[in-house]
Amino acid sequence: MTLEYHDWGSVRLLETSHEPAQQISWHQHEHACITYVYSGGYHESYRRRDVDCTNHGLLLKPAGIEHKDSYSPKGASSVVMILDRDENNDLLEFIRDVSYLDHAEAGSLGVRLLQELRHPDECTALVVDGLLRSIIAMAHRLGSVDDRSTQLPWLDRVRDKLHTSHSHQICLQQIARQEGVHPDHLTRAFKRSYGLLPGEYVRQMRLEAVRHTLAKSQESLSSIALECGYADQSHMTRAFHRQYGEPPGRYRKRIQNN
Repeated sequence: MTLEYHDWGSVRLLETSHEPAQQISWHQHEHACITYVYSGGYHESYRRRDVDCTNHGLLLKPAGIEHKDSYSPKGASSVVMILDRDENNDLLEFIRDVSYLDHAEAGSLGVRLLQELRHPDECTALVVDGLLRSIIAMAHRLGSVDDRSTQLPWLDRVRDKLHTSHSHQICLQQIARQEGVHPDHLTRAFKRSYGLLPGEYVRQMRLEAVRHTLAKSQESLSSIALECGYADQSHMTRAFHRQYGEPPGRYRKRIQNN
């Protein structure tokens, strides 16, 4: 089901929703596309591999890739960017295989796509073009799904530890010691694989945790700040405003009133 739709000629942006446990059999798309999942998730199967597209992940897929989809028990809500073949030849050179981005910076770009779709203005086409180029550049640097399968296994463990402890104080030296690597090597490898330094990754996760809580809760801002790893409400408010361009209280009112 399509919820929102905008067409800027070379790029079409639409918001879609799929039913819980929906199954879509083998098919392919005429155009390359980028999908940002902002709620729920789905499992996408190809002839040689599978990808789990989860909440706040970005999937890049060239035209003509045969695949099938199995949606989660909660279904999935997504923003899909469809790229016209004739108008985007320079960018399509960089989408030659399936790429999946599931780190915090990718999620942040996806959030901005959703905001532009829901609140377009005279600058939206320009902003979307910039986001498109940022996403493609990020994917090209990190490589395809097949390329990333050779990633160092301890990096996945480091990322999992950041996920499970991002609301607390994190000691990078301790994590490096647990994995048997030097902190400097950990930092460089993490940046190369996920596009962010570990501290930047944690900052993005905290901000996303705040944003999700604001969208569905009436909990006090001070409580949200502590739960999401901030020293106090003012610290959270400054970080949130810097990232999203508005204070958390105003964001909650706008989102919950939509």
